[in-house]
Amino acid sequence: MAFDGNIWVKLKRPLSDGEKSQHLEVGAPVGAVARPGHSVFDINDIFLEMSDVMFLERGVITWGGPWLLAGAFMLLDFCYFAFATPPKGVHGGELVAAYAFAACFLVFSLGLVAVILWALHLENFTWTRRPVRFNRQTRMVHAYRGAGSQEVISVPWEKAHFFIEKRPRGAIVRAIPFVLRCHVLDDSGNVVQSFSIGPRLLSFDDETTEAGAATMEKVKARLEFIRRYMEGGPSAVTVEELLPSTTSFAAARWIATCDDKILIEQGHGDMVRRTSFVGYIQSVCAWLSWKTCRKPVWPEAIQQSSKPGAFVAGATKV
Repeated sequence: MAFDGNIWVKLKRPLSDGEKSQHLEVGAPVGAVARPGHSVFDINDIFLEMSDVMFLERGVITWGGPWLLAGAFMLLDFCYFAFATPPKGVHGGELVAAYAFAACFLVFSLGLVAVILWALHLENFTWTRRPVRFNRQTRMVHAYRGAGSQEVISVPWEKAHFFIEKRPRGAIVRAIPFVLRCHVLDDSGNVVQSFSIGPRLLSFDDETTEAGAATMEKVKARLEFIRRYMEGGPSAVTVEELLPSTTSFAAARWIATCDDKILIEQGHGDMVRRTSFVGYIQSVCAWLSWKTCRKPVWPEAIQQSSKPGAFVAGATKV
């Protein structure tokens, strides 16, 4: 098993029934509409560069993590106090039981600290973004990191297993996330690597309902956008707005407010105004996390294959 961002992906296994049933073939249209949503960094005659599932969520973990970390350290302080000042009048077996309880609480607190630090590392002291590049010249897909690799993941376009991934319903929001995911398969058909493409889309209903089915169609529209680009180039698709690739505060503000226009058009202007402070806090946290991160740099082989007229003798592998 491995993580793709904050998503746990099981590797070294055959495809599940759900991954087979939701498989999207790239040799034929997968939807009537081609719409990427907020997922495109760059597009030209040679390559299309898109985001992973976590880009638009930047700043959320950095905002909540320190508060949770402070609470975890308070628990550790309580454990220290319990060990340093045993209860008066308690001896023998009762004292052993009290120390055992405090020890269990200490192990839990240390585990909680480790989990929070790991979560903070998803946004801090890592990469400013994890792009996915679709190269029309080489017919290759390259993902800058993902599940199953600490390097660039590369897979031929025709061999990539694209499907709609349905994640478990959120514990707080109670919405179902749908993600466009690509599995890399070995010669035996087992999943060896995996990466996401674009932000997750949420629905309060599953795919058997009208609302859930509409959400899945939006995910299909993202892959249909990619498919049309790979077949016809940038002239075959339309991009309304590119994602920011800089690490300025203005870019962080764009990430936090990119959906506000849609909400206002849907008649939710009051909600946008009331929650504007949340977006501002996310912007500050996203900008601060970027300051601790490195910008992604594609390997030389991929950069050379992305130049006009690059010679392609076969599949580019990294």
